[in-house]
Amino acid sequence: NEQQRLWLWNHGQRRRGTRMPTSTTVSRTWVECAELFRAADAHKPKGKRFEEWKGSQDDAYERFLTLPRRRMFLFFPTGEGKSKTSLALIASEGWDKCVVIAPLKTHDAWIADAAVLGLQVKVYTHEKFRMTGTHTPTNVPWIVDEYHKLGGHSGEAFKKWKRLSTKISAPIIGASATPSYNQPDRAFCLEVAFDDSPIFNYG
Repeated sequence: NEQQRLWLWNHGQRRRGTRMPTSTTVSRTWVECAELFRAADAHKPKGKRFEEWKGSQDDAYERFLTLPRRRMFLFFPTGEGKSKTSLALIASEGWDKCVVIAPLKTHDAWIADAAVLGLQVKVYTHEKFRMTGTHTPTNVPWIVDEYHKLGGHSGEAFKKWKRLSTKISAPIIGASATPSYNQPDRAFCLEVAFDDSPIFNYG
């Protein structure tokens, strides 16, 4: 089926280094995304499965709709649902693909959640993103999990991201449970790529 096809493509593409295939139409409302996640988790025991959006996730969606370029930072603690929220925000805008930067140990979870929503994803580690030659499309959404791992404003990874963020014409979602927002250097890094002030809205 379509979900299995997407999972297989998403799971294999990061090993082969292939580029994203031609777009297909995806239209998911915020409510439909929740229904899809709930159905996908139905086999899991209670307490381990997705049931419904939390208040913080609904609040993020409502705020996302107010942002002119759809560029938002999620200050979610571990376990709050950063990946599902981020992917659903992208899908609810009608996008069918995106690029994700995230720690390697989370890649399978990102790929599985994306497939549930019918999204094609290219998933990089922060180290892979930093490398010369890594494909960085500017016409698809980007999600940067553990944003602080891009480093400080003088680091090569952040400087590359800063340049790229000025060219991306699609939504950007940043996320971190440990953003170090109270450090001036990291505070600057949080400010440059988003529509609202992540520091002002912290907490």
